Amino acid sequence: MPALALSLGLPFRSTVGGGAAGPPATPTGFTATAGNQLITLTWDSQPEADTFEILYSTSNTFGTAVSLAAGITGTSFTFDSGESIQVGEKYYFWIQATNGAGTSGYAGSVTARSYVTVAGGGGSA
Repeated sequence: MPALALSLGLPFRSTVGGGAAGPPATPTGFTATAGNQLITLTWDSQPEADTFEILYSTSNTFGTAVSLAAGITGTSFTFDSGESIQVGEKYYFWIQATNGAGTSGYAGSVTARSYVTVAGGGGSA
């Protein structure tokens, strides 16, 4: 007697081995805050994301953006002299999330311009 097969028309999703069911959503809450010779980037936590990548450019054209940092596991990154920030330059940033199933779209652009705080202000009397 042949075996019977039952189909319920439900999509099959395998998470064998703990893999994600799909790529993470595009990151939300992405902001850039200017500071003294730095720019701090923050975004909302995403439980389905394993890492984040940030791209940047000095123009608001995604095609000119280059990777600033990849493999970020937290929800913030500081762009400073270690990354050759130019004080007074306006920067544009984009972010994407990645997990074992793929990569999200990019969120952005957010923008900020770092500045220099001058100590004192001493003048002559």
